[in-house]
Amino acid sequence: MALRQNKLRGILLLWSFILGGVWSIHFYNITISTVRIRLMSISTTTTPAPATTTNHTNYTQPQTTQVVPKDKRNFRFLLEPWKVKLRVCDEDPCVKAKEVKWRMVIFVKSAFVNFFRRELLRRTWASLSYVDRGRFDTVFVIAGVPNRKRYNLLKEEHSRYGDILHFDGSDDYDYVSLKTLAGMRWAASNLEANEFYASADDDFMIKMDLFAENINHHINQVESLGWPEFPIICGFKLGVAEKPNRKGKWTVTKEIYRWDFYPPYCHGGLYATSVHLVQQLYNESLSDPLFSLDDVWITGMIRRRLGMPDEMLIKPKPYFGQHLNNYAKVEKSSNIRDFMRKEWVELYQQLSDNDICRYQANINITNANLT
Repeated sequence: MALRQNKLRGILLLWSFILGGVWSIHFYNITISTVRIRLMSISTTTTPAPATTTNHTNYTQPQTTQVVPKDKRNFRFLLEPWKVKLRVCDEDPCVKAKEVKWRMVIFVKSAFVNFFRRELLRRTWASLSYVDRGRFDTVFVIAGVPNRKRYNLLKEEHSRYGDILHFDGSDDYDYVSLKTLAGMRWAASNLEANEFYASADDDFMIKMDLFAENINHHINQVESLGWPEFPIICGFKLGVAEKPNRKGKWTVTKEIYRWDFYPPYCHGGLYATSVHLVQQLYNESLSDPLFSLDDVWITGMIRRRLGMPDEMLIKPKPYFGQHLNNYAKVEKSSNIRDFMRKEWVELYQQLSDNDICRYQANINITNANLT
């Protein structure tokens, strides 16, 4: 009896080893397959190598040495602003009743964590889809999101508003130039050359009536004076004879930029120009290493390399971009809504109901790919 039990235990032990080996091999195969699938997904989502660019003539501003540790311009667009691509606001009855002469898309540099800022802008100046013969759209440019949960929140925000341009680049401050380039690249590929482009920060209030007035005025100037290009209008500040900061937040060492003064440029809080010029600036930037100060780089250095004179940087009177000083402190307080409401009411009262349309979220959208 004892011999039979020992034999039975031996048989069971042998089968345990056999089954354990089979399951180990099966689990190994599953693991290898999973790793291969992940590697395949990574390889297929990697951006292609950049197109070869021709050498450009260096006019008055020499090329800079590389400012950021690594050039990361091979990014992909993960979310694109369907509201702009589908021209949703064109179907608004208010807009249809207006005489639209031109179109402007304002690309606002933002970050995932600045959701509250985006909501405030959508309820203030970014809610205006038409002002004084101009059609306006606003796009928020956002770089990489740290995890899947946050990305899903961003997708939900995007599906609701359709105004987000999200790319897989770095969101570090040293790479802020990538956000500007992302907006420029998307504008150059998706907008008409005779339309208008603006770059802005998400802590700015824009006086939209003055903005439209400046565009209308300089459209007439280009036609009457025969300018070869639409100028760059500095909506916030024109920087002239500004010295590089050798210490502090915006440090630029002499190894990076050896000259004592920057070329004249538009401060990046708000400036505007034509999509036709943006196409040229973007193409020219491809032959130059990234520079961390995007406004100095694009509207100063790259502009000069195109041969565009300093006189084509326009200082309007008055400026129509208003930086919200101490915004970060106010944003954390309970008075942020009152603060923004006061700022917006003062600007909104200056607008005539006959010259504006506000975005209607209930416009019928069909066959829209929201992702």
